[in-house]
Amino acid sequence: MPWSGASSVLFQAMCAACTTYLPSSLPALTRSNSGPPADRLRLLFPLHLGKVDVRSHAFFRATDGGSYNEEIRLRERYRRFNVGALKKIAADTLGRGACISIAKLTEGGNCRVFLLVMEDGFEVIAKIPMPIVGPGYHLTASEVATMEFVKKELSFPVPEVYSWNGSSSPDINPVGAEYILMEKVKGVNLLDIWAGLTEKESLLIMKQVVKFEEKLFTRPLAQYGSLYFRDAIPAGLQSETLYADKSSNNDQNRKWCIGPSARREWWYAQRSEMDIERGPCSPLL
Repeated sequence: MPWSGASSVLFQAMCAACTTYLPSSLPALTRSNSGPPADRLRLLFPLHLGKVDVRSHAFFRATDGGSYNEEIRLRERYRRFNVGALKKIAADTLGRGACISIAKLTEGGNCRVFLLVMEDGFEVIAKIPMPIVGPGYHLTASEVATMEFVKKELSFPVPEVYSWNGSSSPDINPVGAEYILMEKVKGVNLLDIWAGLTEKESLLIMKQVVKFEEKLFTRPLAQYGSLYFRDAIPAGLQSETLYADKSSNNDQNRKWCIGPSARREWWYAQRSEMDIERGPCSPLL
């Protein structure tokens, strides 16, 4: 049974585990988590820290809108949120003093990633989806549930989630945007050093990727859809069981269920207003 919505979590697991076989000759800066936080940030992210005011539109807009209709694409990816509220939640959740710095770390086509530094130097990642991504609540709730599932059920080395909120309403969520606060994985960006790896090192990494994918296929799920915590979606949208093999279902994994697909194709633009079946769906064969 295919895993819907697990690709981003699988990617995080690969990034977390693939640091095991990185060359020891890499610059010390990329491997170090010591030294003054502000100094490390200035060295690693000179384009962001101190040059992009968190009160300016540049902090919330996408860097690139694409190759066509750029203004429209940029509007689709613009997501303003309450920076102060996010920093306070990080401080309250982690108990490591105040959040002294926040910098835009990177962005993709669907989300923006920020690096938060706490008073004691501890670093944490904040992931905020862009409006174009689709159903913000479903995507956030499903990603968090999937991360915990593959970590506890399949022993994937994914980041720990410290806090999350799937609402974009300021009345419910003071940040005003869906977010996930998660552990910062130690290591280096595989993309930065991939071209310099030897054939043997590349093979070791790819073998890890294959093992992750193999584990996913050993646990076929009962229905098509996306993975959620049972308490995150209405009872009428939950699968009765989690696994296709009923003997694999138990009290420990009953906290998860299959629910509506969180894929953007089912929710884009006016599709979100349509009364259609988005799952969970049983296989035809």
